[in-house]
Amino acid sequence: MPSRPTPRSFIRSTTLAGAVATIALVGAGCGKRDAGQGDRAKPTAAAATTEAPARAEVTKAPVTAAMFSKGIVPPDVFLGVTLGMPTAEANRLVPDNNFDEDLVPVEGGDAYWWASTDGATVMSVQLRFPVAAQGAVVEAWGPGVVSTAGPFVTQLWFNPEAHILASLSESTDHKTAELTFARYLPLREFLGPGPTIAFFDKPILGQAVADVERAYAAYVKRGELVLPLNETSHNATVRFEPADGSAPITEYSFEILYKWAPTQHGALVAAIEEKWGKGTPDEVDPSYTIYRAADPKIVVHDAAGRLRFMVTPR
Repeated sequence: MPSRPTPRSFIRSTTLAGAVATIALVGAGCGKRDAGQGDRAKPTAAAATTEAPARAEVTKAPVTAAMFSKGIVPPDVFLGVTLGMPTAEANRLVPDNNFDEDLVPVEGGDAYWWASTDGATVMSVQLRFPVAAQGAVVEAWGPGVVSTAGPFVTQLWFNPEAHILASLSESTDHKTAELTFARYLPLREFLGPGPTIAFFDKPILGQAVADVERAYAAYVKRGELVLPLNETSHNATVRFEPADGSAPITEYSFEILYKWAPTQHGALVAAIEEKWGKGTPDEVDPSYTIYRAADPKIVVHDAAGRLRFMVTPR
C-alpha cells in the first residue's frame, strides 16, 4: 500500500468560489483583478501594436433568462472573445483582458477574460452584473450544484459535452453577481479508457521530476503540475515522492476535493467504479481502496471531503 498521507504529500489545491485565487473560477472582489481564472493575459508584442476593432454604439440590455437561453454556454456579450481562443486573438479583440464597460451590452455589466496555465488560450470569461438580476440565471438553467468553498454560496452548472463549467457567486460587497464560464475536464474523461489514468499519457514513475515537468509543460504553473479543472470546481496539484526531486519518482498523488460540494461525491465515485469496478478496501483502513493492484498500483483514499489518488509501482 502507498504511504499514508503526510503534510508534504498533500495537494495544495484551489477551488472555484469566493476569494480563492490561482486558477479558480470565481473571485470575490468588486473591482478589476487578475486573480481568479488563471493568469491575467499579457498582451503579446503583436497585440500591443494592434488596436482593438472599432465598435458600433452599444444598446444596453437588462439581464433576463432569455440572455442564457442557449444553454450553459457564454452569452453573446464578450465582444467575440471565446473559450479556447488563442490569447493573441483575444488580445486583439480586448487588449489585456480589459473590456470597455461602455461596450459590454448589459445594463450595469462588466466583463473579463483570463488565459490558460500556459498562457496560450482563453481559459475563462466572466460577466458581472447587478446582484438583483442573478435570479435570471437560475430561471434559465434551474438550481445549480451548491458549493460553499468561498465566503458566499456559489452555484455550479455543467455542460459536459462542451466541457464548460459555469459558476455564479456574489462580490464581497453583495452588489455584483459574478457569472464565470471555464473549460473543465469531467473525471470520466480524465480517467479515460484503459487500465491506468488516461490523462497521464507520458511516463511518470521512475522518471526525474524535471523530465515529467517538460513532458507536461502545458500544465506546469510556477513549478507545479496543475491538473485541469474538474466537476468540483477544483484544480489539483500533482505531488511527487521523493518531494525534493533528489531521485526518480516512486509515487505521485493528487486530490479531488468535494467537501465544499458534497453532492458531487456520488458522481465522482461512480466515475471511478465505472472504470475500475468496486475496488478492494484495505483491511487495516477501509477508507483506502485498491482499484488497481497491477503495476502501476492505484489506491484512492476517501476521507475528509477529498479523494486522494496514489499511484505507485506494484
